[in-house]
Amino acid sequence: SEMCIRDSGLMEHLGRRKRYFISDEENTITMCMNAIDNCVEEHKLSLAGYEMLIVCTDTPEYLFPSNAMRITGLYGERMKNIKVAFDLNSNCTGMIQGLDVVYKYMQASDVKKALVVGCFCITPIASHLIMY
Repeated sequence: SEMCIRDSGLMEHLGRRKRYFISDEENTITMCMNAIDNCVEEHKLSLAGYEMLIVCTDTPEYLFPSNAMRITGLYGERMKNIKVAFDLNSNCTGMIQGLDVVYKYMQASDVKKALVVGCFCITPIASHLIMY
């Protein structure tokens, strides 16, 4: 059976006009890497300066190794200075918790630069969705 979800009230409240769905070629890893690449390009950053990577997602592509470790490995030399990499899953509040965890971790360690990336990738999980 089909699941019908009326989202017009929520979308109006959030000020959104569109809902996005990922393609078959996309997943949490590729979306996080695209977000990182866009941020690096837009703000003229060097990934080599970062020591910590936190991936905030409630739809991880992998449970083990963590998505943060997988991403660090995929970037290779560009993320050679990452010494702390892990995932956080706090559903809708994931990015807020990620920033809080990084802030506290940096206060208690010698980490000076951290990268926090978030991804919510529900498309593969949702079986049927009709928008009104």
